[in-house]
Amino acid sequence: MNDFLDNLAAIQYQKTHGLKKIMTKENKMQALIYSNDSQECERAESLLKSIGQDVKVFLLGDDFTQSQFNAEFGEDAEYPQISVGLNYRGSLKETLQYFKNQKVL
Repeated sequence: MNDFLDNLAAIQYQKTHGLKKIMTKENKMQALIYSNDSQECERAESLLKSIGQDVKVFLLGDDFTQSQFNAEFGEDAEYPQISVGLNYRGSLKETLQYFKNQKVL
């Protein structure tokens, strides 16, 4: 649960201070997936890893509650929800569109 809360705090810090991304030890941008362990979440993880993203998965029940998920992303949000760096990208479909626009896919 602490990693989830730390990353939410980092996102809020980024919004306040205008930072662009989370950097890992390897100096890569980190992709965050908020997952309920569904097949769609597994697809998102595989996709992000295949394009070289450092992926961190937060799992419903282990790292956050449904109430926390709803509070952060809204009652109608579907799984997975994805951030790349500290930029929230949304659902898998929205994330795919982002990477297509960036000419990564």
